[in-house]
Amino acid sequence: MFRDVYALLSDCYFKLGKPDSAQLVLEMGLEKYPDNVGLRRNLAYILAGKEMVEEAIAEYEKVTELDGSQVDDWKRLANLYVRNDQIDDAIRSYQKIVELNPNDTEAQQTLAQLLRTTGDDDAVINQLIKAKELDPENTQTIIDLANLYYKRQEYKKAIAEFKQYLSKRPDDYIAMETLGMAYYGDEQYRSAISIYKKIVAAKPNEKRIYANIATAYRMLGELQTARNYARRALKIDSKYGLAHIVIGEIYESAVDKCLSNEGSNSPKFMDKLVYRAAYRQYQKAAKDLEFADEAQRKMSYLKDFLPTKEDEFFNKSKKLPNGRYKVTKECYKWIAKSLE
Repeated sequence: MFRDVYALLSDCYFKLGKPDSAQLVLEMGLEKYPDNVGLRRNLAYILAGKEMVEEAIAEYEKVTELDGSQVDDWKRLANLYVRNDQIDDAIRSYQKIVELNPNDTEAQQTLAQLLRTTGDDDAVINQLIKAKELDPENTQTIIDLANLYYKRQEYKKAIAEFKQYLSKRPDDYIAMETLGMAYYGDEQYRSAISIYKKIVAAKPNEKRIYANIATAYRMLGELQTARNYARRALKIDSKYGLAHIVIGEIYESAVDKCLSNEGSNSPKFMDKLVYRAAYRQYQKAAKDLEFADEAQRKMSYLKDFLPTKEDEFFNKSKKLPNGRYKVTKECYKWIAKSLE
């Protein structure tokens, strides 16, 4: 006759700080009225508060079976699924949430984050696009989308998103650096350099950025400028392995450029000296543990292109008193001090 008394009595116990008694009353009520959504919802809430996660999940599942129209029920169930590492179930719950309330931007973002754990990048992108359509000014959605496009090497799309994000967050230097890398990936080297220079203007001790600028100039064929920027990185940290690697790559590019201009594929003694200058840079880089493996790989590749003792014997007349070799190719004049 008085079915509401169970809900009222349990509420009294709950407000008195007696959740065990509240739980007992709710369970008694559900024995009488197993389809009472309110009693089940309150029981699920109490169980969740007592960290009885699996029991709370079971009750919220019954609640959503009886009445699946309440967004809050689905959210609580989804959060419990996450706590219990039931990610697929949590995803399905959040899909139901955004179905019930398509304008819930926070739920759209959470769903995208959950989808990311599955490795399904297409699903994540689609979800982020939906979230962005709902809230075009949400910077978290924009940067998430930008980073995902960058990860997928969809550089043009990444660039567009990063530019939009930076128009709202101009001091996010991590985003600026990644935009520079996206420009680099899209072979827009001048644009990459422009972004990187903005970073070092604000943060002049960012050695990594100087190395990135050097690499971009190398790709443009401006090798002396490239080396100048790599050396700026070494002024900040003389043992910085990446800067030494970049200089080595610059020297290798110099050989490629020289041989191409000559229409030759076979390096001569002077070319081999430049290769040795590159090899020595890689030797220095190998002392930096962060870049040691890459340096060793590059040294292994160059090993067969270095001048032999026989090469040096037949070219000893080119050696100057200071231990360096007289540069006989105009294209290597700027490297002369490194050719020993």
